[in-house]
Amino acid sequence: VLVPMSIPREAPLTVVRETVDIMRQLWSGDNVSYAGRRFRLDSAQISLGAQEIPIWLSVRGPRLLQLAGEQADAVVLMATSDLGQALNIVSQGSLQSGNQPTRIYLDRIAYTEEMLAEAVELYTYTVMDSPTRMLRGMGLTDEQIANIQTAVRTGGPAAAAKFITPDMVKGYQIAGTPEECSQTLQTLIRTYRLDVFLLNLISSGLTANTKLMREVAEIVKQAEENPKES
Repeated sequence: VLVPMSIPREAPLTVVRETVDIMRQLWSGDNVSYAGRRFRLDSAQISLGAQEIPIWLSVRGPRLLQLAGEQADAVVLMATSDLGQALNIVSQGSLQSGNQPTRIYLDRIAYTEEMLAEAVELYTYTVMDSPTRMLRGMGLTDEQIANIQTAVRTGGPAAAAKFITPDMVKGYQIAGTPEECSQTLQTLIRTYRLDVFLLNLISSGLTANTKLMREVAEIVKQAEENPKES
């Protein structure tokens, strides 16, 4: 989420493509000279020798999703309602190169009243900085998008919360009772052939995060142990 932090996007496809290329060349352990549109290296070499380091791309835009399909070892995806469209774009890149990145789904999972309230606040930032494809997939109308964005700019996330419903949150992340969250995760794994679930840790402190991980591990375990027939 770059816009709220005033971080500009400048040629993101070129920057990421060249970065991946440079890292892989450097991790070969060889001496590398590189002349790209954004980056240059002159006889650069890492001192640790050859390294086997997988590259995960966490991306949302169509060209970067396609790049992930072409070159990444794994693609990290968000938004429950966008998984199908995003993976279709990733597959287009895979068809070009034969590469098959691991499918990783990143989510916070909201299963308490406090977490659902927190999810509403995070949702506002999503609306401020997501591709149109993702916003449409989340079921948002032009009016809803405008209302939320205007409220965030004038009064912050708290002012925008009144425009956000529980169903809107569920269009972006796994939310509900623990049982509902487990069932939703089951469906996502089966429907989109997800390989890995990655928990988004944003709690403050080791104790809170440890508790969160234990509770979510149980939700994930239930999803794995009770798969429904497709």
